[in-house]
Amino acid sequence: MKLMINVGGKGKRLMPLTKNIPKPLVKLNGKPVLEHLVEWAKESGITEVVFLTGHLADKIKNHFGDGSKFGIKIEYSNEDMPLGSGGAIKNARKFVNGTFAYISGDLYTEVNLKKMIQSHKNKNAIMSVLLHKSNHPQDSDILQINDNEEVVKFISKHDDHTGAGEMGNAGLAIMEPEVFDYMKEDVFTFETYLYPKLINSDKFVHGYVSEEYTRDIGTFERLLKTEKYMNAEGAIFLDRDGVINKDKGFTHKFKDFELYPKVKEALRKLAKANKRTIIVSNAPVVGRGICTEDEFRIFHYKYINYLREIGGKIDRAYHCFHHPYKGKGKYKKFCYCRKPKPGMLLQAAEDFPINFKKSWMVGDKRSDIKAGQMVGARTILVKTGENGKGGSTEIDIKPDFTAENLNEAVDIILENLNN
Repeated sequence: MKLMINVGGKGKRLMPLTKNIPKPLVKLNGKPVLEHLVEWAKESGITEVVFLTGHLADKIKNHFGDGSKFGIKIEYSNEDMPLGSGGAIKNARKFVNGTFAYISGDLYTEVNLKKMIQSHKNKNAIMSVLLHKSNHPQDSDILQINDNEEVVKFISKHDDHTGAGEMGNAGLAIMEPEVFDYMKEDVFTFETYLYPKLINSDKFVHGYVSEEYTRDIGTFERLLKTEKYMNAEGAIFLDRDGVINKDKGFTHKFKDFELYPKVKEALRKLAKANKRTIIVSNAPVVGRGICTEDEFRIFHYKYINYLREIGGKIDRAYHCFHHPYKGKGKYKKFCYCRKPKPGMLLQAAEDFPINFKKSWMVGDKRSDIKAGQMVGARTILVKTGENGKGGSTEIDIKPDFTAENLNEAVDIILENLNN
């Protein structure tokens, strides 16, 4: 499969770094951001890359050549005049002979492209667009999807965002050659021109939701934040009930908090290795009205202190009180924190320097594994608790590893970290 990378950006917001080089050649963690993309493409099984060049194209050609020194074939589609992001894709039509991918050249991404491509094929889509929860939806392109992950509406960053949602366009797409039939203009913006045309056709546009790290480096703030992420250590995320303690059903009292065998040993191993350990647990006991928030806080305080007293290094524990169907009052909602959604993991990454690619998620339910996969962490399913049976039955999960219990899971983690 071929990957188009739009490398025509001027990078005005990165001046003076971009005074003499195009934006994709700005260094990120010691080498051009475009090199990171080429390496990602190669790791993802891409064999040919087409650079959509414009501004200072010779600089990029001189650096990358035909791609041989990077172990991948690189071709160039140059525009003689600014064509817009969509026009640049249309201008490269001659390079396309099958399904192809497209990404902006100012992005750093850790998305599992092979998995996204497979999802694209499974959905029989004309186009699949990477979506993630935007932290600034009011000035972002937002796409709304239905339960079948079909994009049903596109809201441009320039439109009224009332009720639009938070699923933002992340700058990566997989397309079939048929998309060129909908490109009637020569100069146009990819998203605002093409997305509405495809959505309003009878073709399936797939909204692929993933929180695997994908960020543009178009400002100094974003550049530095991405470098900070790249250099951060990973974290060990643990589900609670069914992994650490026996799941007795809506555990919310310390007298019911009973550890599985060898949990003390497992937590002490992580503490000795000085690994950031974070608990992420669905806790609908509050939302269902079984206990109050204050009562749960008392339970939380007691069990966290107990885990620390026995030698565990628990950096923090996050809990989701919501339930989409059985919650009461403000707790009845479809939230982004309840697993399999990754909101608690994302919040942890806001509170601590965490690199998800170096992180692990250990759980006993399908929803735990899915949450870990959505951020790009490696996953371990333990055979205690639900043993992979808990969570939504429609979630198709394949963990990276399985383990008999938490202690064995920790051994797997430490062995991989040592290697």
